[in-house]
Amino acid sequence: MKEAKDILKKYWGYDGFRPMQEDIVLSAFGGNDTLALLPTGGGKSICFQVPGLMTGKLTLVVSPLIALMKDQVENLVERGVRAAAIHSLLKPREIDQIFESAAKAELDFLYLSPERLGTVLFKERLKRMKLGLIAIDEAHCISQWGHDFRPSYRKISELRELVPGVPVLALTASATEKVRDDIEAQLVFKDGKRFIGSYRRANLIYSVAMVDDKLGKLVDAIKSTGGSTVVYAGTRKRTVEFSKHLNELGFRSLPYHAGLKADFKSKTQSDWIKGVFPIIVATNAFGMGIDKPDVRLVAHVDVPLEPESYFQEAGRAGRDGEQAHALLICNKREVEALIDKAEERFPDKKIIRQVYRACCNEHQIALGAGKEVELGLDIPKLFKSTGISVLDIYHSLKILELASILRLSEGVHQASRIFFNCSREALYDFQIRNPKLDPIIKILLRNYGGLFDVYTRIDEYRLSTSLRINRDELRSQIAQLSKNGLVDFVPANDDPTLTLLEDRIDEKFLRIPPEVYEDRREIAFSRVKFMMEYAVKKQCHSQFLLSYFGEMDSPKCGHCDVCIQDARGNNNEQNVLQVLEEEAQDLQQLAQTLKTDEYSLISQLRDLEDQGIIVREENGKWKLN
Repeated sequence: MKEAKDILKKYWGYDGFRPMQEDIVLSAFGGNDTLALLPTGGGKSICFQVPGLMTGKLTLVVSPLIALMKDQVENLVERGVRAAAIHSLLKPREIDQIFESAAKAELDFLYLSPERLGTVLFKERLKRMKLGLIAIDEAHCISQWGHDFRPSYRKISELRELVPGVPVLALTASATEKVRDDIEAQLVFKDGKRFIGSYRRANLIYSVAMVDDKLGKLVDAIKSTGGSTVVYAGTRKRTVEFSKHLNELGFRSLPYHAGLKADFKSKTQSDWIKGVFPIIVATNAFGMGIDKPDVRLVAHVDVPLEPESYFQEAGRAGRDGEQAHALLICNKREVEALIDKAEERFPDKKIIRQVYRACCNEHQIALGAGKEVELGLDIPKLFKSTGISVLDIYHSLKILELASILRLSEGVHQASRIFFNCSREALYDFQIRNPKLDPIIKILLRNYGGLFDVYTRIDEYRLSTSLRINRDELRSQIAQLSKNGLVDFVPANDDPTLTLLEDRIDEKFLRIPPEVYEDRREIAFSRVKFMMEYAVKKQCHSQFLLSYFGEMDSPKCGHCDVCIQDARGNNNEQNVLQVLEEEAQDLQQLAQTLKTDEYSLISQLRDLEDQGIIVREENGKWKLN
C-alpha cells in the first residue's frame, strides 16, 4: 500500500485514496479480475492508473471514445507518465511507431479502441508487449443490456486468450445488476472481485420542475445556486439559443457542442474551467474527462432518454462534496413525446440501407472494395442527394457503426503533427543551403523533442507567434520542408469521417443484427419509460434513481423537492389535527384558519379520512374520529 500511495502522491499530488479506490487498486495489482463501479466523479481512472504504474509493465486501456482517450493521455503525459493512444485519426506510420514504442517497453499506458483489438497488426505486435494489466473503461459498453452497447467490445474476450494470466480491471459509472453480471461473463472473469460503490450522493439535491417557461425557471435556479453551472440541452441549436438568451439577461455563458470548431471548443472549455464564463450550455458531447469540482448546478432543459446518461451528467455537480443541485426542467408535452424521440433513434432498416448505399456512392466505392478506407462525412450533402432527413441519416450511421459495418469519427480534434523523416546530417546541410527556412527548423528542434523518432504534436499558434509570422506563412514554410522530403506534416483536422470496416457489399445483403436493432429498441423504450416516470412520479428523486441501479433500500434524501413537499404536508396534517381538536370545521374555515389554499388542503383531509383519523359530518364539517 505504501508503494501505491507514493505513486498517488508523486503523480497526482494526493495524500490518500478516496473510498473504495484503495481496495480496487490492491485487487488489480494482486492479479485479480476486478469489476469496479464508481459513480461519476468517484475517480475511476486512478483505480487503473496507479496499479498500472505499480506493475512496471505496460497497461493496455480499452476505451470507446477518441476524445476520452486523448484527454486521459494528455493528462498522463502532463504528469510525466509515458502514455499514447491509437485510434482512427492517426496515419499508419504513426500507429506503427506507437506499437513499436509499446513493444520496446517505452510506454506505461497504451490506449486502444475496441475495434483495434481484432486487427492482425495489433495481434502480431501484442506478442512483443509485456502486459501487467488490462483496463476496460466504460465497461458497460460490453453488455447488450448496457446503455451504450458496442459489439466490438466483445473482442476483448479474444484478447484474454492471447495474454492468459494478465488480470482485467473493468470500470464503469453506471451499470444495473443485469449489466454487471453480463460484464463479468463477457470478460470471462475467473474468481473475480466486485466492488460496488453506492450511487448515493448525499450532497446532491435532485429536483424536477414541470413548467412551460423553461428559461425563467433556469434563470431562477442559476440565481439561487450561484457558482459554476452546466446546462444540458438536447440539440446543438438549443445550446446556442439558451446561451444567447442567458447572455441577453446579463449572464456570462457560452455554447458547446460537437459541431463547433476545435479551437473554439477548447477555448470555451478552458474559459469555463477558469471561471471566465461561469455557465456552459452544452449537448451531451460535453463532460467526458472534465473534472471541475465546484459545479453548483447541472440543469437539463430537455429530458435525457436514458437514466444512465442523466445520472452521469447530473453527477458532474458537487464533486467537491459541497451542496449542489441537479435540476430537470420539463413540461407535460415534452414528457409525453419522449416515446416518439426514442423511436427516432431507430430508422426503418430500408432507410439504413439507403444511407449505406449513398455513403459508398458519394465516394465512388465499388462493390468488393473500400475496406479501411477513410471517407469524408458531409451529412447535409447526403440529405440533398437522398432526401432522407438529417436525423435519420445520423441515427442510421450510428446503427451501422454498432453493426461493425463502419466506424464514425464525429469531428474529434486532432492537433497538427510533424515528423522529420531525414537524417540530422541531411537536415543540417539543408539549413546551410536554405537560410530563410533555418529559423523554423531551429524553433521546431528547440521546442519539441523526438521529432526524428515519432510524429509529434505542434502548436501552430505558438510557433507562428514566436517566429512573428501568421499561420498561413507558417504552413507555407512547413510545406516547403515537406516538398524537399525533410518532414511529413499532418495538419490539424476536426472534420467528421467514416471508415468502412469491410469491403462494400450490395445493401440488400447488409445484415443488421437483432442485438443492435430490435433488442436495443426494446431496451431503449424501457429506459425512456423510466425517465417519464422520474419526471412525474411523486417519490424521492434520489431514491427513485437509485432503485434503477439496484439500490432498493436507499433512504429518502430529505432535501429533494418531493421530500420537502412531503415534509410540509406532514406538518400541515399535524396543524389540521390541532385545529380539529378544538372544534369541527368545514373546508373553507380550515383553509382560513391554517392560511392555506383549499385545493392543497382537500387531499390532506382525504388522506386523514382514509386512515380513519377524521370523519366528515353531514353538515360538511370535519372532526376527529
